[in-house]
Amino acid sequence: MVDLFDDKDIVLRLVQKATDTMGGMPGKKALQKSIYFFTLSHRRFYYKWADYGPFSGEVQHIVADFMYGDKIRINDIPTKKPEAVIKNMKYNEGNFPDFRDFPSKFDTTLDSIILFIKDKTPRELELLASVHYLADMQMRFEGRCNAEFVYKRLTALKPDAGFTKKNVTDSFKVLKDNNFPVPDENSM
Repeated sequence: MVDLFDDKDIVLRLVQKATDTMGGMPGKKALQKSIYFFTLSHRRFYYKWADYGPFSGEVQHIVADFMYGDKIRINDIPTKKPEAVIKNMKYNEGNFPDFRDFPSKFDTTLDSIILFIKDKTPRELELLASVHYLADMQMRFEGRCNAEFVYKRLTALKPDAGFTKKNVTDSFKVLKDNNFPVPDENSM
């Protein structure tokens, strides 16, 4: 079977699934981190480090195209900070791709991503994706990784975020429990 779906369709399918199961994708940060975790299994998008952890410019452009093309609707969700809102993204039903032949391997991964993110705040997703990204980078460059390195690197890169070492060690466990493990020095 020829894969007739491209990366834009993967993002749109994720937003559709989020709309059906959780009332929409709770913000661009949550979408970025969700696609980051999808990429761990399927290597479809390029990610680099940015202000809020792993970031894909491609995903950002896809979302902008969808907003312009009316494939997704955006609703503001107020936050505890009066000046901040979360841009909730919902799939806009219409004459868009028919996902009947969407690759089941992608659907299965997207379903697991939805379950993973469902009860997490954008900040929690930022922490989890950042911990994974930094641990993976240390593993690739040094052949090992540990929570102490990740914590120091994370607090150096994001000093105002207020993440603690316990947040980092807890993140290693959450990632492992949800099939996104990062090897640490104790597991090698």
